[in-house]
Amino acid sequence: MSKLEKIIADLKLAESKKEALQQAFETLKSNASSVASFTLQWSDLDAHFSSLHSSIRNRLETLQSQLQQIESNPSTLINLFSHKQPNSIRSQVSDALRSSPSPATLVLDAILLLLKNGEGDFEESVVRHCVLLLEQLVQLVSIPPKVDGEVREKARRLAVEWKEKMRMESMGEVMGFLEILGIYGLVGEFDRDDLLELFEVVAVRDRAPELCRVLELEEKMPGEFW
Repeated sequence: MSKLEKIIADLKLAESKKEALQQAFETLKSNASSVASFTLQWSDLDAHFSSLHSSIRNRLETLQSQLQQIESNPSTLINLFSHKQPNSIRSQVSDALRSSPSPATLVLDAILLLLKNGEGDFEESVVRHCVLLLEQLVQLVSIPPKVDGEVREKARRLAVEWKEKMRMESMGEVMGFLEILGIYGLVGEFDRDDLLELFEVVAVRDRAPELCRVLELEEKMPGEFW
């Protein structure tokens, strides 16, 4: 569950518990009627409760507004990488992709912008950010999304450029390339034997078995490999 979904769920839960809280308060008050110092009124608690509820809802609206900006603006998504904590970056990227109507397109545009800002060079930080985006997208969509037309062509051009520049000894660069093929349905655009050779570079990764299936390489892998 994303942070946004959790906030919405918590708000609904709080609203459902308010009536029960009031009933419990009235019971407490009736049992404490003999205590002169018990002057607390339900209206006092209700006002405090409403204030907290309003504050949370305002934060929710702010978060929704920020996510809406990210949905249509890949540069806003890229700006998340300015955060210092990797876990915080992953969480915010995940939230942004979950709220996007087309996360695969958003990630593609963000990767293209990252490479453009890096003047096309495969700097370590650029590749790392690209791979993080792809990993978060993979976690979000269990089945590769259907992409066609302009989006697929942009992804194909990206894959060609990536393959030309990547280094075989860089597991991150190879992983990024293979993820692009799997996510954007480009497996058939490249030689199967070449893909098998590349896959062996990343075979130690936890995601290797699933990636092997997505790349349709199972039949070419020896049984003892797993």
